[in-house]
Amino acid sequence: MVTQTDDGVVQFRMHLPGATRVELLGTFTGWHDGPIDLDRVGGGWFELNLEIEPGDHEFQYLIDSRSWLADYAAGGVRLNRFGTWVSLLHIPARTAQPAPKEEPATIATRMTKARATKKQAA
Repeated sequence: MVTQTDDGVVQFRMHLPGATRVELLGTFTGWHDGPIDLDRVGGGWFELNLEIEPGDHEFQYLIDSRSWLADYAAGGVRLNRFGTWVSLLHIPARTAQPAPKEEPATIATRMTKARATKKQAA
């Protein structure tokens, strides 16, 4: 499930009680170059709030490093060149600066955090 706010923050939510890890990959993360982990928030839910640049994007979830999953509750789906379903996401251009509030994770900070975690695990 994907929801957007007027200030460009996108919330990704998935209910996957049997999963241990859910990653978000897409055109806005460089696909395999920068997957971003969703946070486990309890009750089988995984969640991520992310600021994404305006434009048209594609994405998928990678479940436990082995299963790809499109989000059919996003802005649509389509078959990609590999014959798998990808989710579509349109982020409209921002017309006004939003009032400051709690900072969502940016793609760069989440990618940096993910790389540091992978280096520590190695």
